Formats: sequence, structure tokens, C-alpha cells
Amino acid sequence: MGSVSKTFALLILGLVLSSSVDLQPVAVKAEPQTLVVPDDFPTIQAAINNASAGDTVYVKAGNYTTVEEPCGLYACNLFINKSMSLIGESSKDTVITTAKKYYYSCGIYITADNVTVSGFTMVGGSEVVWIDNGSATVSNNIINMTNDSDAIYAAGSGYALISSNTINALEQDKGTGIDNANDGQTIISNNLISDFAVGISTSNNNLSIVNNTITNNAVGIWALTSPKLVYDNNIVNCTKVSLDPGFNNVNATYNWWGTTDSQAIYQSINHYSPYNVTFTPFLTIPNPEATPIQSATIPLPTPNKPSSEIPSAIIGSVSVAVAAVVVGGLIIFIKKHKH
Repeated sequence: MGSVSKTFALLILGLVLSSSVDLQPVAVKAEPQTLVVPDDFPTIQAAINNASAGDTVYVKAGNYTTVEEPCGLYACNLFINKSMSLIGESSKDTVITTAKKYYYSCGIYITADNVTVSGFTMVGGSEVVWIDNGSATVSNNIINMTNDSDAIYAAGSGYALISSNTINALEQDKGTGIDNANDGQTIISNNLISDFAVGISTSNNNLSIVNNTITNNAVGIWALTSPKLVYDNNIVNCTKVSLDPGFNNVNATYNWWGTTDSQAIYQSINHYSPYNVTFTPFLTIPNPEATPIQSATIPLPTPNKPSSEIPSAIIGSVSVAVAAVVVGGLIIFIKKHKH
């Protein structure tokens, strides 16, 4: 046998020996899963507890009464502390009712980034949705507030998108529709906010209030700081003032104030000398796009393949098979070059 044949023989031996080694499992990154309530879990919180980052908890249409439990320094009905989506089948037919038992309590308490809550009717007191030190999208919901508190409260320093919600106070002139104390960026768009003591309250400069209808509130917008943008809103039928700037200059141009009489608009706004609200130019007709853009039904996501791991035995078998093919080929090669 020549030197070439000896070399290939050594390669064959190495392949055979390597194929007999017990290889460790190779983990495959888990695909996002959809956990369905009540099919997979009887309660929404149970599904949230069993979800992993990136998963979706999909809640079928029905009435769900949540149980308030301690969560951190507060008490909450639903606690979301991981990046995930909580999706209801229909904002009109998937109803979450929350009950207030403790002084510091809330309905849905969010403390993680990349959280989405969409497709529900939520009924309750205290903060129905509280975004605390996380980043969240709260959209396509109907929120009915039952007492003198905040329907949606955004705090911390994350990103908040509050869009296409219908937010109502069930007790006239009580509570706040959206209370923004977030140090990060907040966008409030295409919401209908009605019948609160304050429609939108903000203590953050990095806030955009765009394309909302803010109606029948005692105070439309109360700005403790100067919002970044306030435009294309319908701010109408506010019994006290349409906008209270606190002690800040606020640019609130291109909004509809319910009239084209500039003097009447001026009188509907609080002005603190030397601080003012700039409201001209203003819209001369209502903005038809300043309403919720709500999806009637959100379909159940297509199921993903379950997360898995390739067993070491399978990998070993594949390695042996590959080695056998290579060995067979090399034996043929050696026979051809034997002489």
C-alpha cells in the first residue's frame, strides 16, 4: 500500500473514532409560542406566568374577572414582567373586569420592555393599565373607568405608545384618562377620551399628543410641562378649560376647538402670564381622523412549531452515517490505487 493509501487509512480511523464520541445536545432557539386562554390555561395570569419572552397570550372572547394579588410594592390583577403580547380576540367581546381591594393597586401592571396589550374591554378602578419602568404599546382597547383615578398611567423612563383606545369615565368629571409621568418618549394618538376630570395630564416634555378626540372632560389637557407636540386633535366640550398649560409655554396649533371664533378659543384656554398657549393657526373643521382605529376581531395567530432540542443520540447517528459513507468512498479509492 502506498503512502497515499496509508494517509487515507488514518483519516478513516479518525472518522470512525470521532463518530463514537457521545456528542452534547445542540440547543435550538425556541420559536415564539401562542398560549390560548381558556384552551391552554384557565386564567389569563396563569398563561402569562407560563409564557416566555417573545410569546403571545391570546384570550378568546368572553368575560374574565381577574383576582387582585400583591405584586412588588403594589397589588395588581394582572402582572406582566416579561417581553410578550397580551391579545384579546375582540375589543368589544373580550372583557376583563378588575376589582380594587387595596389602596395601592392597579389592573394590568407592566414592568418589562416590548409589551403589547391589545384587543380588550377593560372595566375597573384605580390604574386600569400601569406602565411602570417598562416599554409598552397599549392599543385597540375599550377602557371604562369606574372611580376617581387614572385609566392609563405611564411612568418610568421607557417608551409608551397609547393608541386607538376608547377611554371613558363612567362617573362624570372624575379621574384622568391618560396620566403621563414617563421620562422617556410617549406617543398618545387616535384615542377617544371622554367624561374625565382631566382628559390627558402630563409632566413630561417628550410627549406627542396627536389625532385624539378629547371631549366632555372638565379639563381637556393639563400640561405640567411643555409637550413636544399637540396637534390635529379635537379638543371640544370641556366644561372648565380645553387646555391648562400650568406654568409652561405650550404650542397647540392645528387643533379643532369646537369653534372658529378665535376669541372663544382663547377664553376656553387658561393663560398664565408670562406663559401662554399658542393656538393659531387652528383647524376650522373637526379632524375626522382623530378617532380610534380599532380592529373588530384579531385572528388567532398561526401556531408555531414547539420549541425543541436535537438529541445527542440523533446527532451521533447522523455522524456515524456520514462517517460510513466517507469510509466506503475511501475504501473504493484505496482499492483503485492499491497497485
